[in-house]
Amino acid sequence: MRSRTSPSWPFLWLALWFSAALVVSWFQPQGLELRLSRGLAAPEWGHFFGFDTFGRDLQSTVLIASLRSSLFAAFTVLITTVSALILGSCIALLPGKPRFVALRALETFLAFPSLLLALGWAALRGPGWETLAVSLLIGVLPS
Repeated sequence: MRSRTSPSWPFLWLALWFSAALVVSWFQPQGLELRLSRGLAAPEWGHFFGFDTFGRDLQSTVLIASLRSSLFAAFTVLITTVSALILGSCIALLPGKPRFVALRALETFLAFPSLLLALGWAALRGPGWETLAVSLLIGVLPS
């Protein structure tokens, strides 16, 4: 017996969430300004999550942070996919011996845990968005 739930519901929910985040980030930037008089105020109409210690609207903060992290994740997946397709195609088109060497190098990267490779790169570069993106790329690209 098949389930009657539509597979489009998760996509509809994500579209609703992202559109709410875009509306908040474009039309309500004052939700993130400091207003100490509202510090730790209870939720109210229009501010369903309440306020933090500094009086910032937590709902706006959550929506904007989720939008930024989702866009970062989508960008990282896109870059990883394109890089893997290009690298895999280049390896597949190599002649005999160079392809053998490239495949052994790829197997060497696959032998290490991806988390170890990503942490090694992050330890070399230090904190930052670029380091995070390249660490994710290094961790996911071999597989």
